[in-house]
Amino acid sequence: FNGTNARVDVAYNASLNPAGAFSIEIWAFPVTLNGLQTPVSSVTVAGSGRRGYALHQNAGSQWEFRLGDSMGTIATAAGESPQTNVWTYLVGVYDGTNAWLYVNGVQTAFVPLSAAFQPNTNAPLRLGALSSSTASNYFNGYLDEVAFHSRALTAAEIAQRFDIATTAATNYTNLIKT
Repeated sequence: FNGTNARVDVAYNASLNPAGAFSIEIWAFPVTLNGLQTPVSSVTVAGSGRRGYALHQNAGSQWEFRLGDSMGTIATAAGESPQTNVWTYLVGVYDGTNAWLYVNGVQTAFVPLSAAFQPNTNAPLRLGALSSSTASNYFNGYLDEVAFHSRALTAAEIAQRFDIATTAATNYTNLIKT
């Protein structure tokens, strides 16, 4: 992803946009830390409304998992500073009332929602940019192993997935070619 106009769109599908609990995970390898960059999102943007979810790299200062509704962002779980040229395992978890962010298998943020979550109703799931009608917040780097779960993964499951990927007999991070 070039940070300017590269993205991958997955056609809108209601199963990727539940009103209830879900988890979204991705491996991200930022090349730059400039501005707000979005590795993965499923957001309907209308005025100030932000129905849906996104994982962001916020101006290089923190990773974020954001949830929204028709009025705007209702939760931002933020933590851990992104690093360039390093693979990072990100997981955003919504359990029905709270947003959780995990970075490299460790919980880095937890925040209760300020209002009821409203899922995206028509925009694609987008890799490499915000999934608004006019893409923005382009990601500059590499993305791999995107997975969506229609339930809240547990902390133990997330830690195990990271551990298997980084310490198993075949170390996942050594298999990724950049």
